Amino acid sequence: MIFASDLDRTLLYSKASAARDCEDMIVMEMLEQQPISYMTKEALAQLQQLHSEMLFIPVTTRTVEQYERISFLQASGIAPKYAVTSNGGNIIIDGKIDREWKRHIAQKMQTTCITIMDVRKKFQEISGDWILKERTADELFFYCVIDRSKLPQEDVETFCSWAKEQGWESSLQGRKLYFVPSAVNKYEPIAYIQTLENEPQYMAAGDSQLDYCLLAQATHAFVPAHGELADNPHPFLETTQRGAAAAYEILQRVRALSPMKVAFS
Repeated sequence: MIFASDLDRTLLYSKASAARDCEDMIVMEMLEQQPISYMTKEALAQLQQLHSEMLFIPVTTRTVEQYERISFLQASGIAPKYAVTSNGGNIIIDGKIDREWKRHIAQKMQTTCITIMDVRKKFQEISGDWILKERTADELFFYCVIDRSKLPQEDVETFCSWAKEQGWESSLQGRKLYFVPSAVNKYEPIAYIQTLENEPQYMAAGDSQLDYCLLAQATHAFVPAHGELADNPHPFLETTQRGAAAAYEILQRVRALSPMKVAFS
């Protein structure tokens, strides 16, 4: 059985999103010699056990470089064979980027959406002091760090509707606003890996609209009780816990449903 999970705000948490004191949590990521991502001790222990029982696949909107910063996973004995990064634009297999998948995505983008250059050009029409930073991710999509108190709601909604007609999806996650081609999604890489591994089923977890397609095809799908999906009606299994405590609950429930656990219960 595969467990495909989003990372940030699902398994990993910043100080701002943890909803608890981080001093007793395990540091999972450092940037410029500062800790920036954490897991609870209990959640990490569950993930270590799950990794020995199932095929754990991180599925993240992080770029390849941002994913590789999470070096503490391997230090904790968790070395995923597969990782899906760049919102599905890249698959890492045994530490190396799958070039065949990368070519597939490039070809698909050419036929299903307008270019990132054209989308960013149109986006400039609504840009303003509400945008603090704008970044391109692995030349596949772009995102902005924003001041939500200044967000021009109507203008952004109009732009998102236009972008969707051009083959681009949008997602607001905390202080980050993402614009991603529909061709670059989190489900299709998992379907590809299922074929490679001959695994017909998978379980999944995620907190944002960009996770929806991944969750929708899963045998069991979990959503933490915070974030973009929890704020709207959804058909998935929702945790009772919020913040970093939700990660432990998700992992515990996934392990309880794993075929290995069921077989020996």
